[in-house]
Amino acid sequence: MTRRERVLGAIVGSAVAMLILGYGGWKLTDAINAKNSQISTLNSDISENRRIAATGVRASDEIAEFAEQALPYDASHASHMYRTWLLAQLASLGFEGTTLEAMQSRAEGDAYVIHPFHATGQGDLGQVTELMCRIESANIIQRVRSFSIQPIKDQRKLDFSFTTEVLSLANALERELEDVSEETLVGDKIKDYKSKILGRNLFGPANRPPRLDVPRTIEVLVNERISFQAEASDPDKLDSLLFEANLRDLGNDARFDRRSGRLTWTPRRTGEYIFTVFSDDNGFPSLHDSRDVRILVTEPKPVVKRPDPPVRIPGLEKALFAEITAITGSNGRRKLWVSIKSEGRTLKVSEGDIFRVGEVEGMVGVINARDAEIIAGDRVYLVELGQALKDASVIRDLTKDGAE
Repeated sequence: MTRRERVLGAIVGSAVAMLILGYGGWKLTDAINAKNSQISTLNSDISENRRIAATGVRASDEIAEFAEQALPYDASHASHMYRTWLLAQLASLGFEGTTLEAMQSRAEGDAYVIHPFHATGQGDLGQVTELMCRIESANIIQRVRSFSIQPIKDQRKLDFSFTTEVLSLANALERELEDVSEETLVGDKIKDYKSKILGRNLFGPANRPPRLDVPRTIEVLVNERISFQAEASDPDKLDSLLFEANLRDLGNDARFDRRSGRLTWTPRRTGEYIFTVFSDDNGFPSLHDSRDVRILVTEPKPVVKRPDPPVRIPGLEKALFAEITAITGSNGRRKLWVSIKSEGRTLKVSEGDIFRVGEVEGMVGVINARDAEIIAGDRVYLVELGQALKDASVIRDLTKDGAE
């Protein structure tokens, strides 16, 4: 075989080998792709089966949860249960003039029964807001289908009516409907309800804050009991007020009444104490006013004993019903006749003699022919013949003589 034939044979052999390898690779790739497609299909089927299974589990859980929240399937029993529960909510919130009517129930096949109820009554916006929050938060399958509110003129109350529906399920468990109060509600939920609904108060004029009237400073002695009365007024005539106080500085023995605003406290130590008084109204939203009151507790001042006022001896002005009726003389000695009409007697006194007319005590001084001097108390009087003692004229004040 020539060199040329050998080269040509090698080229032909290489081409045939390449064709065989290319065909084999194509067949292998096609087999791999088919396998991958089969694996992908199986994985997709597995995911779908898992999704269906998870959906079934969730549906089963939801059905079990619905069974726990729904009412028993017996229509009359379920209607009685819900009516009793809803009446209890209306009563506990203090509504007035409430009515609750159980309307015609309707069955949806054999799966569930719907029980509609219609309620009416009167209450303020806070009561209505909490009622709606209780209905929403109760562990019962129910919904409010309609709700209306009408303000009442010159009152804080509202006329309200609403229709609610509750569900009975065939597989529902027999249970007692639990009461729902503000303490059992989620804290943020009830606060959110009240801040958004009561804060706007679409059914009345804007609330105006109350105004406190309290002294800025109270002065008291140590161990002296305080009885302090806070007063407040509100420009909104329908609002009522309650009081609060921060008594942290005063200690545990301080007492404060929220309704009257009265503080009672007995301080045991001197010093300066401050407490804060608050007055809150019941408007929507509720507003308040506050004031700081300073209590200054001091020791009692030392008692300074003042001298007793001098006892003034009665003068002749007090000698009623007595007069000088005569002046007589014998052996150079004169006598003064003093007639006391109230006693029906006459005194005959000489110079230097002391006599008494009622509460007045007098001493006879100089006796002249037509008059006489009488000393009574701290004064010297001149009494003329025939003159009443009470009309005597003062001729000298002995207190002034002593001062001089």
